[in-house]
Amino acid sequence: MYSRVTMETGHHVRPVDIANFGAFPQQGLESVLQDFLERVNSYAGFATTIDGLTRVQVDRGHAMIGGRFYLRGEAGPVELTSAVPLNAGKSAKVWIAAQGVDDRSDPTVTRDRTVAVDDGNGGSVKQVQTVDAVPSVTNIAELTALVGPSGATGSPLADPAVPTNTVPFVEIVLDGATGGIVAGSLRSLPQFRAANLRDVYISVQALMARDAAFAAEIQALRNEMVGLQKQLSATASPTAITGLLEDVAHLKDLADIEDVNSDAGYDRFLDEGESATGHVDFAARVEEGARAPYANENRAALALKSPNDQRLMHANAGLVFPAYDPVIGFSVHGSGSTPLGGTVTNSIQIKEGIRTRSRVRYGQVFKVCTNSNWWQSGRYNPLTGIFTRAGEQYEYISGDYTRNHRGIRLKQVFLDTWQEPYVYPEEVTQTLTGVIKCQTFQQGQDRYVPAIRLGLLSWEPGAEITATFIETDERGPRPDRALGSVTVAAEAFRQYVNGDPATMTRFALPVPVFAKRGTYGVIFTVSGNVTAALSSIEDGTYLGGDYYESTSGQLLVGSIDRDLAIAVEYCHFRATTLNVPLANLNLDGGIGGASIICGVTRPENTGYAYRAFSAGGWKTLAAIPTTAYDEAIFGNGLQATYDFEVLLTGNEWVMPVLDLTQSEVELFRPGTEMHHVSVPRILRNGIAYSKLTVRAQFSNFDEARHTLGCYIRDGAALDNRIDPIGAPIVSYLKNIDRHRVEWVFPVDPADGQFELHLTTETDNANVPVFPEYSYYEAMPA
Repeated sequence: MYSRVTMETGHHVRPVDIANFGAFPQQGLESVLQDFLERVNSYAGFATTIDGLTRVQVDRGHAMIGGRFYLRGEAGPVELTSAVPLNAGKSAKVWIAAQGVDDRSDPTVTRDRTVAVDDGNGGSVKQVQTVDAVPSVTNIAELTALVGPSGATGSPLADPAVPTNTVPFVEIVLDGATGGIVAGSLRSLPQFRAANLRDVYISVQALMARDAAFAAEIQALRNEMVGLQKQLSATASPTAITGLLEDVAHLKDLADIEDVNSDAGYDRFLDEGESATGHVDFAARVEEGARAPYANENRAALALKSPNDQRLMHANAGLVFPAYDPVIGFSVHGSGSTPLGGTVTNSIQIKEGIRTRSRVRYGQVFKVCTNSNWWQSGRYNPLTGIFTRAGEQYEYISGDYTRNHRGIRLKQVFLDTWQEPYVYPEEVTQTLTGVIKCQTFQQGQDRYVPAIRLGLLSWEPGAEITATFIETDERGPRPDRALGSVTVAAEAFRQYVNGDPATMTRFALPVPVFAKRGTYGVIFTVSGNVTAALSSIEDGTYLGGDYYESTSGQLLVGSIDRDLAIAVEYCHFRATTLNVPLANLNLDGGIGGASIICGVTRPENTGYAYRAFSAGGWKTLAAIPTTAYDEAIFGNGLQATYDFEVLLTGNEWVMPVLDLTQSEVELFRPGTEMHHVSVPRILRNGIAYSKLTVRAQFSNFDEARHTLGCYIRDGAALDNRIDPIGAPIVSYLKNIDRHRVEWVFPVDPADGQFELHLTTETDNANVPVFPEYSYYEAMPA
């Protein structure tokens, strides 16, 4: 507010001062609203229904008129009989509006008032008298009907005039012939409705996402238009026309426009959308190019070489978890008590999280990505080092990430293994029944929590307590984001002594959970009568969290002046560097590459590296988050078995943890032959063609090692094979280190369609060759 009342000690309060106590804040708010809101008059509520021929019912609502709020606190009717046109051929538009009435007095109350009364001796005495007084005033929204000029039935009707102290909210058409409301004419007036900030936010986010998508496409089109401008600036020679057709086909492919009914077409081999994968001759993998299928492949889960390794714990749960000693991280004590159990029970649904997964791919097939088109189809963030394409993310490790993208090494990651250590399923993991209490606490540092302790004062035989470790957010405890749960029976309860965490009852989680910096909580579901120790405001030992109770199982109500007496344990790791032997890598005939998927929790400042024993030493496939890796781990691809391990690094409080139950290691050896078949290519109907030209761009082409082939099949059944004329034309593109190969077919494809077959063969699987894109062009006769 712009003004405020000021007083000093000894000053008498005047009536005008009392009036200003309420007037100044209202005046300030109204000024702000008038200055900053685009539409000063608006409404919320006022749901309207037809209740008869000339009457409607209007629900309660609020109106903002001239920056001031007005209330209609109850539903009521609005009679429209007087607004019905008198002539049978006439109709009129009626807007029902809220009209602001300022400061309507609320019901009077009795108040005591002190007055001076003459005492008959020239003096006065004070007496307390009872008087009737208005305690408050309310801005009321009265309903009024705004009637527009009548017009011929069926013709457009003019809107009513709107006074400045009203805001209309619903429109109705009255007909003189029927003497009442026209069926189906009732509609709300959204142009006067108060904007909902959530709807505005959703709309803005949608526009931002669409704008980002459009910007990427526009930038790609802009880059190609620069090339087109250079081509068009010269004489339109046959070479220029050919280049123009290829550029247009490229643009269409970038914009996902089909090549049907076109003289030219383009396939960048980014997905299988233009590949006839069901064709009997198809033998290829479409992955950053058309590559040879695997000659051999095997998938299996990661496994410990020695499940009884004393340096590890929780191996029976499928984890690679470095050994640790549990220590008390912090504790809160109290001399108070609170019933933790009782007879009124509820059910609560728990969704327990699972560790997120990371993927590491190693091998000649994934080592170098030289397909600039593939890179241009995605979006690279230089701040995070993450390249995003088609809903998947790749972490950039080394090389040049500018336009040509030569020498790029990639590691594909499914989920970030640090920022969100757990993901949560949609289905309910378990339903717990009992008396529900919850205690939250602040976690200041990244830690693993193996157990929670709770101070118990008394309990009855047969009582049970289930402790569920959960995450929280701004809404409070999140039972649908549980990290671990354990049930302890009365036989294991301990008698708590104030100040001694060793006397607290220990709830050991099945496996320690990772708690990053933030707020966490423990839900206690209790059956039977149990009393727990409580820390109150008098104890002065606060946890930095809140104590919650629930009477419905759905809503947890918090208290900030009480905390349960609890202790939180941390894992104190015995070693900060640990090499863990895993089951050997084995593939009949030899290993050419590997793809490893595993559930991982990787706290900040920790790392892990997969290593194979090769050529007399341990070689790193990939180290996360560092960029280390070794070349030629699998040599010539003929060795079938390698010793394998994972190297874990961290500190005494945090170490990476692998979940082998979510793991898969894929070993493969590339094949030597590839046969790619396109989907049927449909040319323009009714056009005669003189020849068909096919071009493809290859990386790593070596004429001494590689054999390239191309043919087409045409006809209604696509069963007529046509081979090109003469040897292919091979051109070396020095600026991008590629080979372009061209085949010519002097035919007019029968039935206006054909399918394209591309084949490659190498004399060494470790020296592959593959097309990065293919292009065809049919020349009209």
